[in-house]
Amino acid sequence: YEAVHALPPEAGAPLPAGSADLVLLRGRPADPAAAIRAAAALLAEDGVLLVDLPNAEHWRIAERLLSGGATPPALPAHAVTRAGLLAAIEAAGLVPLDVPPAWPEAEAARAFAARIAPALGLAPEAYLRRAAPPRWI
Repeated sequence: YEAVHALPPEAGAPLPAGSADLVLLRGRPADPAAAIRAAAALLAEDGVLLVDLPNAEHWRIAERLLSGGATPPALPAHAVTRAGLLAAIEAAGLVPLDVPPAWPEAEAARAFAARIAPALGLAPEAYLRRAAPPRWI
């Protein structure tokens, strides 16, 4: 590698547009969709954008909301839904690749999905697909 640059998304582009082989978008961008567009502009034609952002639909948030009086965790402004992330990637002119997420607390997530998904009109696996990962990679 010729160079590695680690800057917050708001810091601006450290290199010319279209010259990066890999851009990692991680941190707390104020506007994830704008940060994805800016990162995409840095990519070479065959470059890869790797995104690591919190999941706004994580099942623990729903569990706390439904647990009767528990205060849900504060949702970071930079959290995104799976659908929102995929839409932002496509709007930036990129082709999304779906990386299978790691599911910490997989058994607890499956148990919660089995209880909640029918009330949402979803199959448990469909709910887990969007709610199990704490972060989108």
